[in-house]
Amino acid sequence: MQHDSLLMEIMAAARETTNLSLQRVLSWMQSRDIEVMALVEHLLGIKRFVERIEPPLQFKDYHKFLIHYLEQCIRSDVRGNEYVLERWEAGYRLATYFWYLMDEPSLPGDARDGAINDLKRLLSRLYKASELRDFVVHSVLEHVLEHPQAARYFQDWRRHPLLRRAYEQAAAWASTVRKEDSMLNIHNRFLGMIGKEEE
Repeated sequence: MQHDSLLMEIMAAARETTNLSLQRVLSWMQSRDIEVMALVEHLLGIKRFVERIEPPLQFKDYHKFLIHYLEQCIRSDVRGNEYVLERWEAGYRLATYFWYLMDEPSLPGDARDGAINDLKRLLSRLYKASELRDFVVHSVLEHVLEHPQAARYFQDWRRHPLLRRAYEQAAAWASTVRKEDSMLNIHNRFLGMIGKEEE
């Protein structure tokens, strides 16, 4: 019942037009219910919703929430829910978040490097679960390494007894995929189309 009432509270707040208390949003983000996390993550992707949060949501709070949510999506692999990402969708979201961190000019270098290290630790935890190894390599790391700046962040993986294999497999694929076929290129073209529609 608490689950349903919280979802209803969040959906009601999303329909409002007045400012939202940051503390209220942070309390939603602390939920460990995957459906609640999914709804909050969906809303945090809507500009007009985020602009209502006062004082503004900080990057460090969003980052911590997002990586926890994505890990839960990957581990649980919920199917058929309106908001909860399926495992492969969460993998794609993780790769695009890596790309964002490497390309976002407004992020200070220490914040970027700290966030990328958090994501690497997440991938390492996931890869250590043997049933998720292929997923980590083929659904996330291959696409992360399509980014020209990504390899430098994974130099330590090349020397790690377990993670080296994941890096080598993903790097081999990323080095041979045609640029026009890469997920990074498709993603950037999609963002470009959205930008033109908003002009």
